[in-house]
Amino acid sequence: MSHDKWIMDGNYSHSFNLRSELADTIIYLELPLRVCLYRVIKGLLSNLGKTRPDMAKAAMKN
Repeated sequence: MSHDKWIMDGNYSHSFNLRSELADTIIYLELPLRVCLYRVIKGLLSNLGKTRPDMAKAAMKN
């Protein structure tokens, strides 16, 4: 948030107040519960026993 332009996604509730004060646009998507659950289960099953390639190196288990 120290830059002039930024995009954040995700549910970072601990910093929402700060981000909302600095943001000029907020897009909130409220998807149906069945869509959210499907995506969670699909993600869990497709990454079972693997390290996701989009994870930061510090978070990866060796």
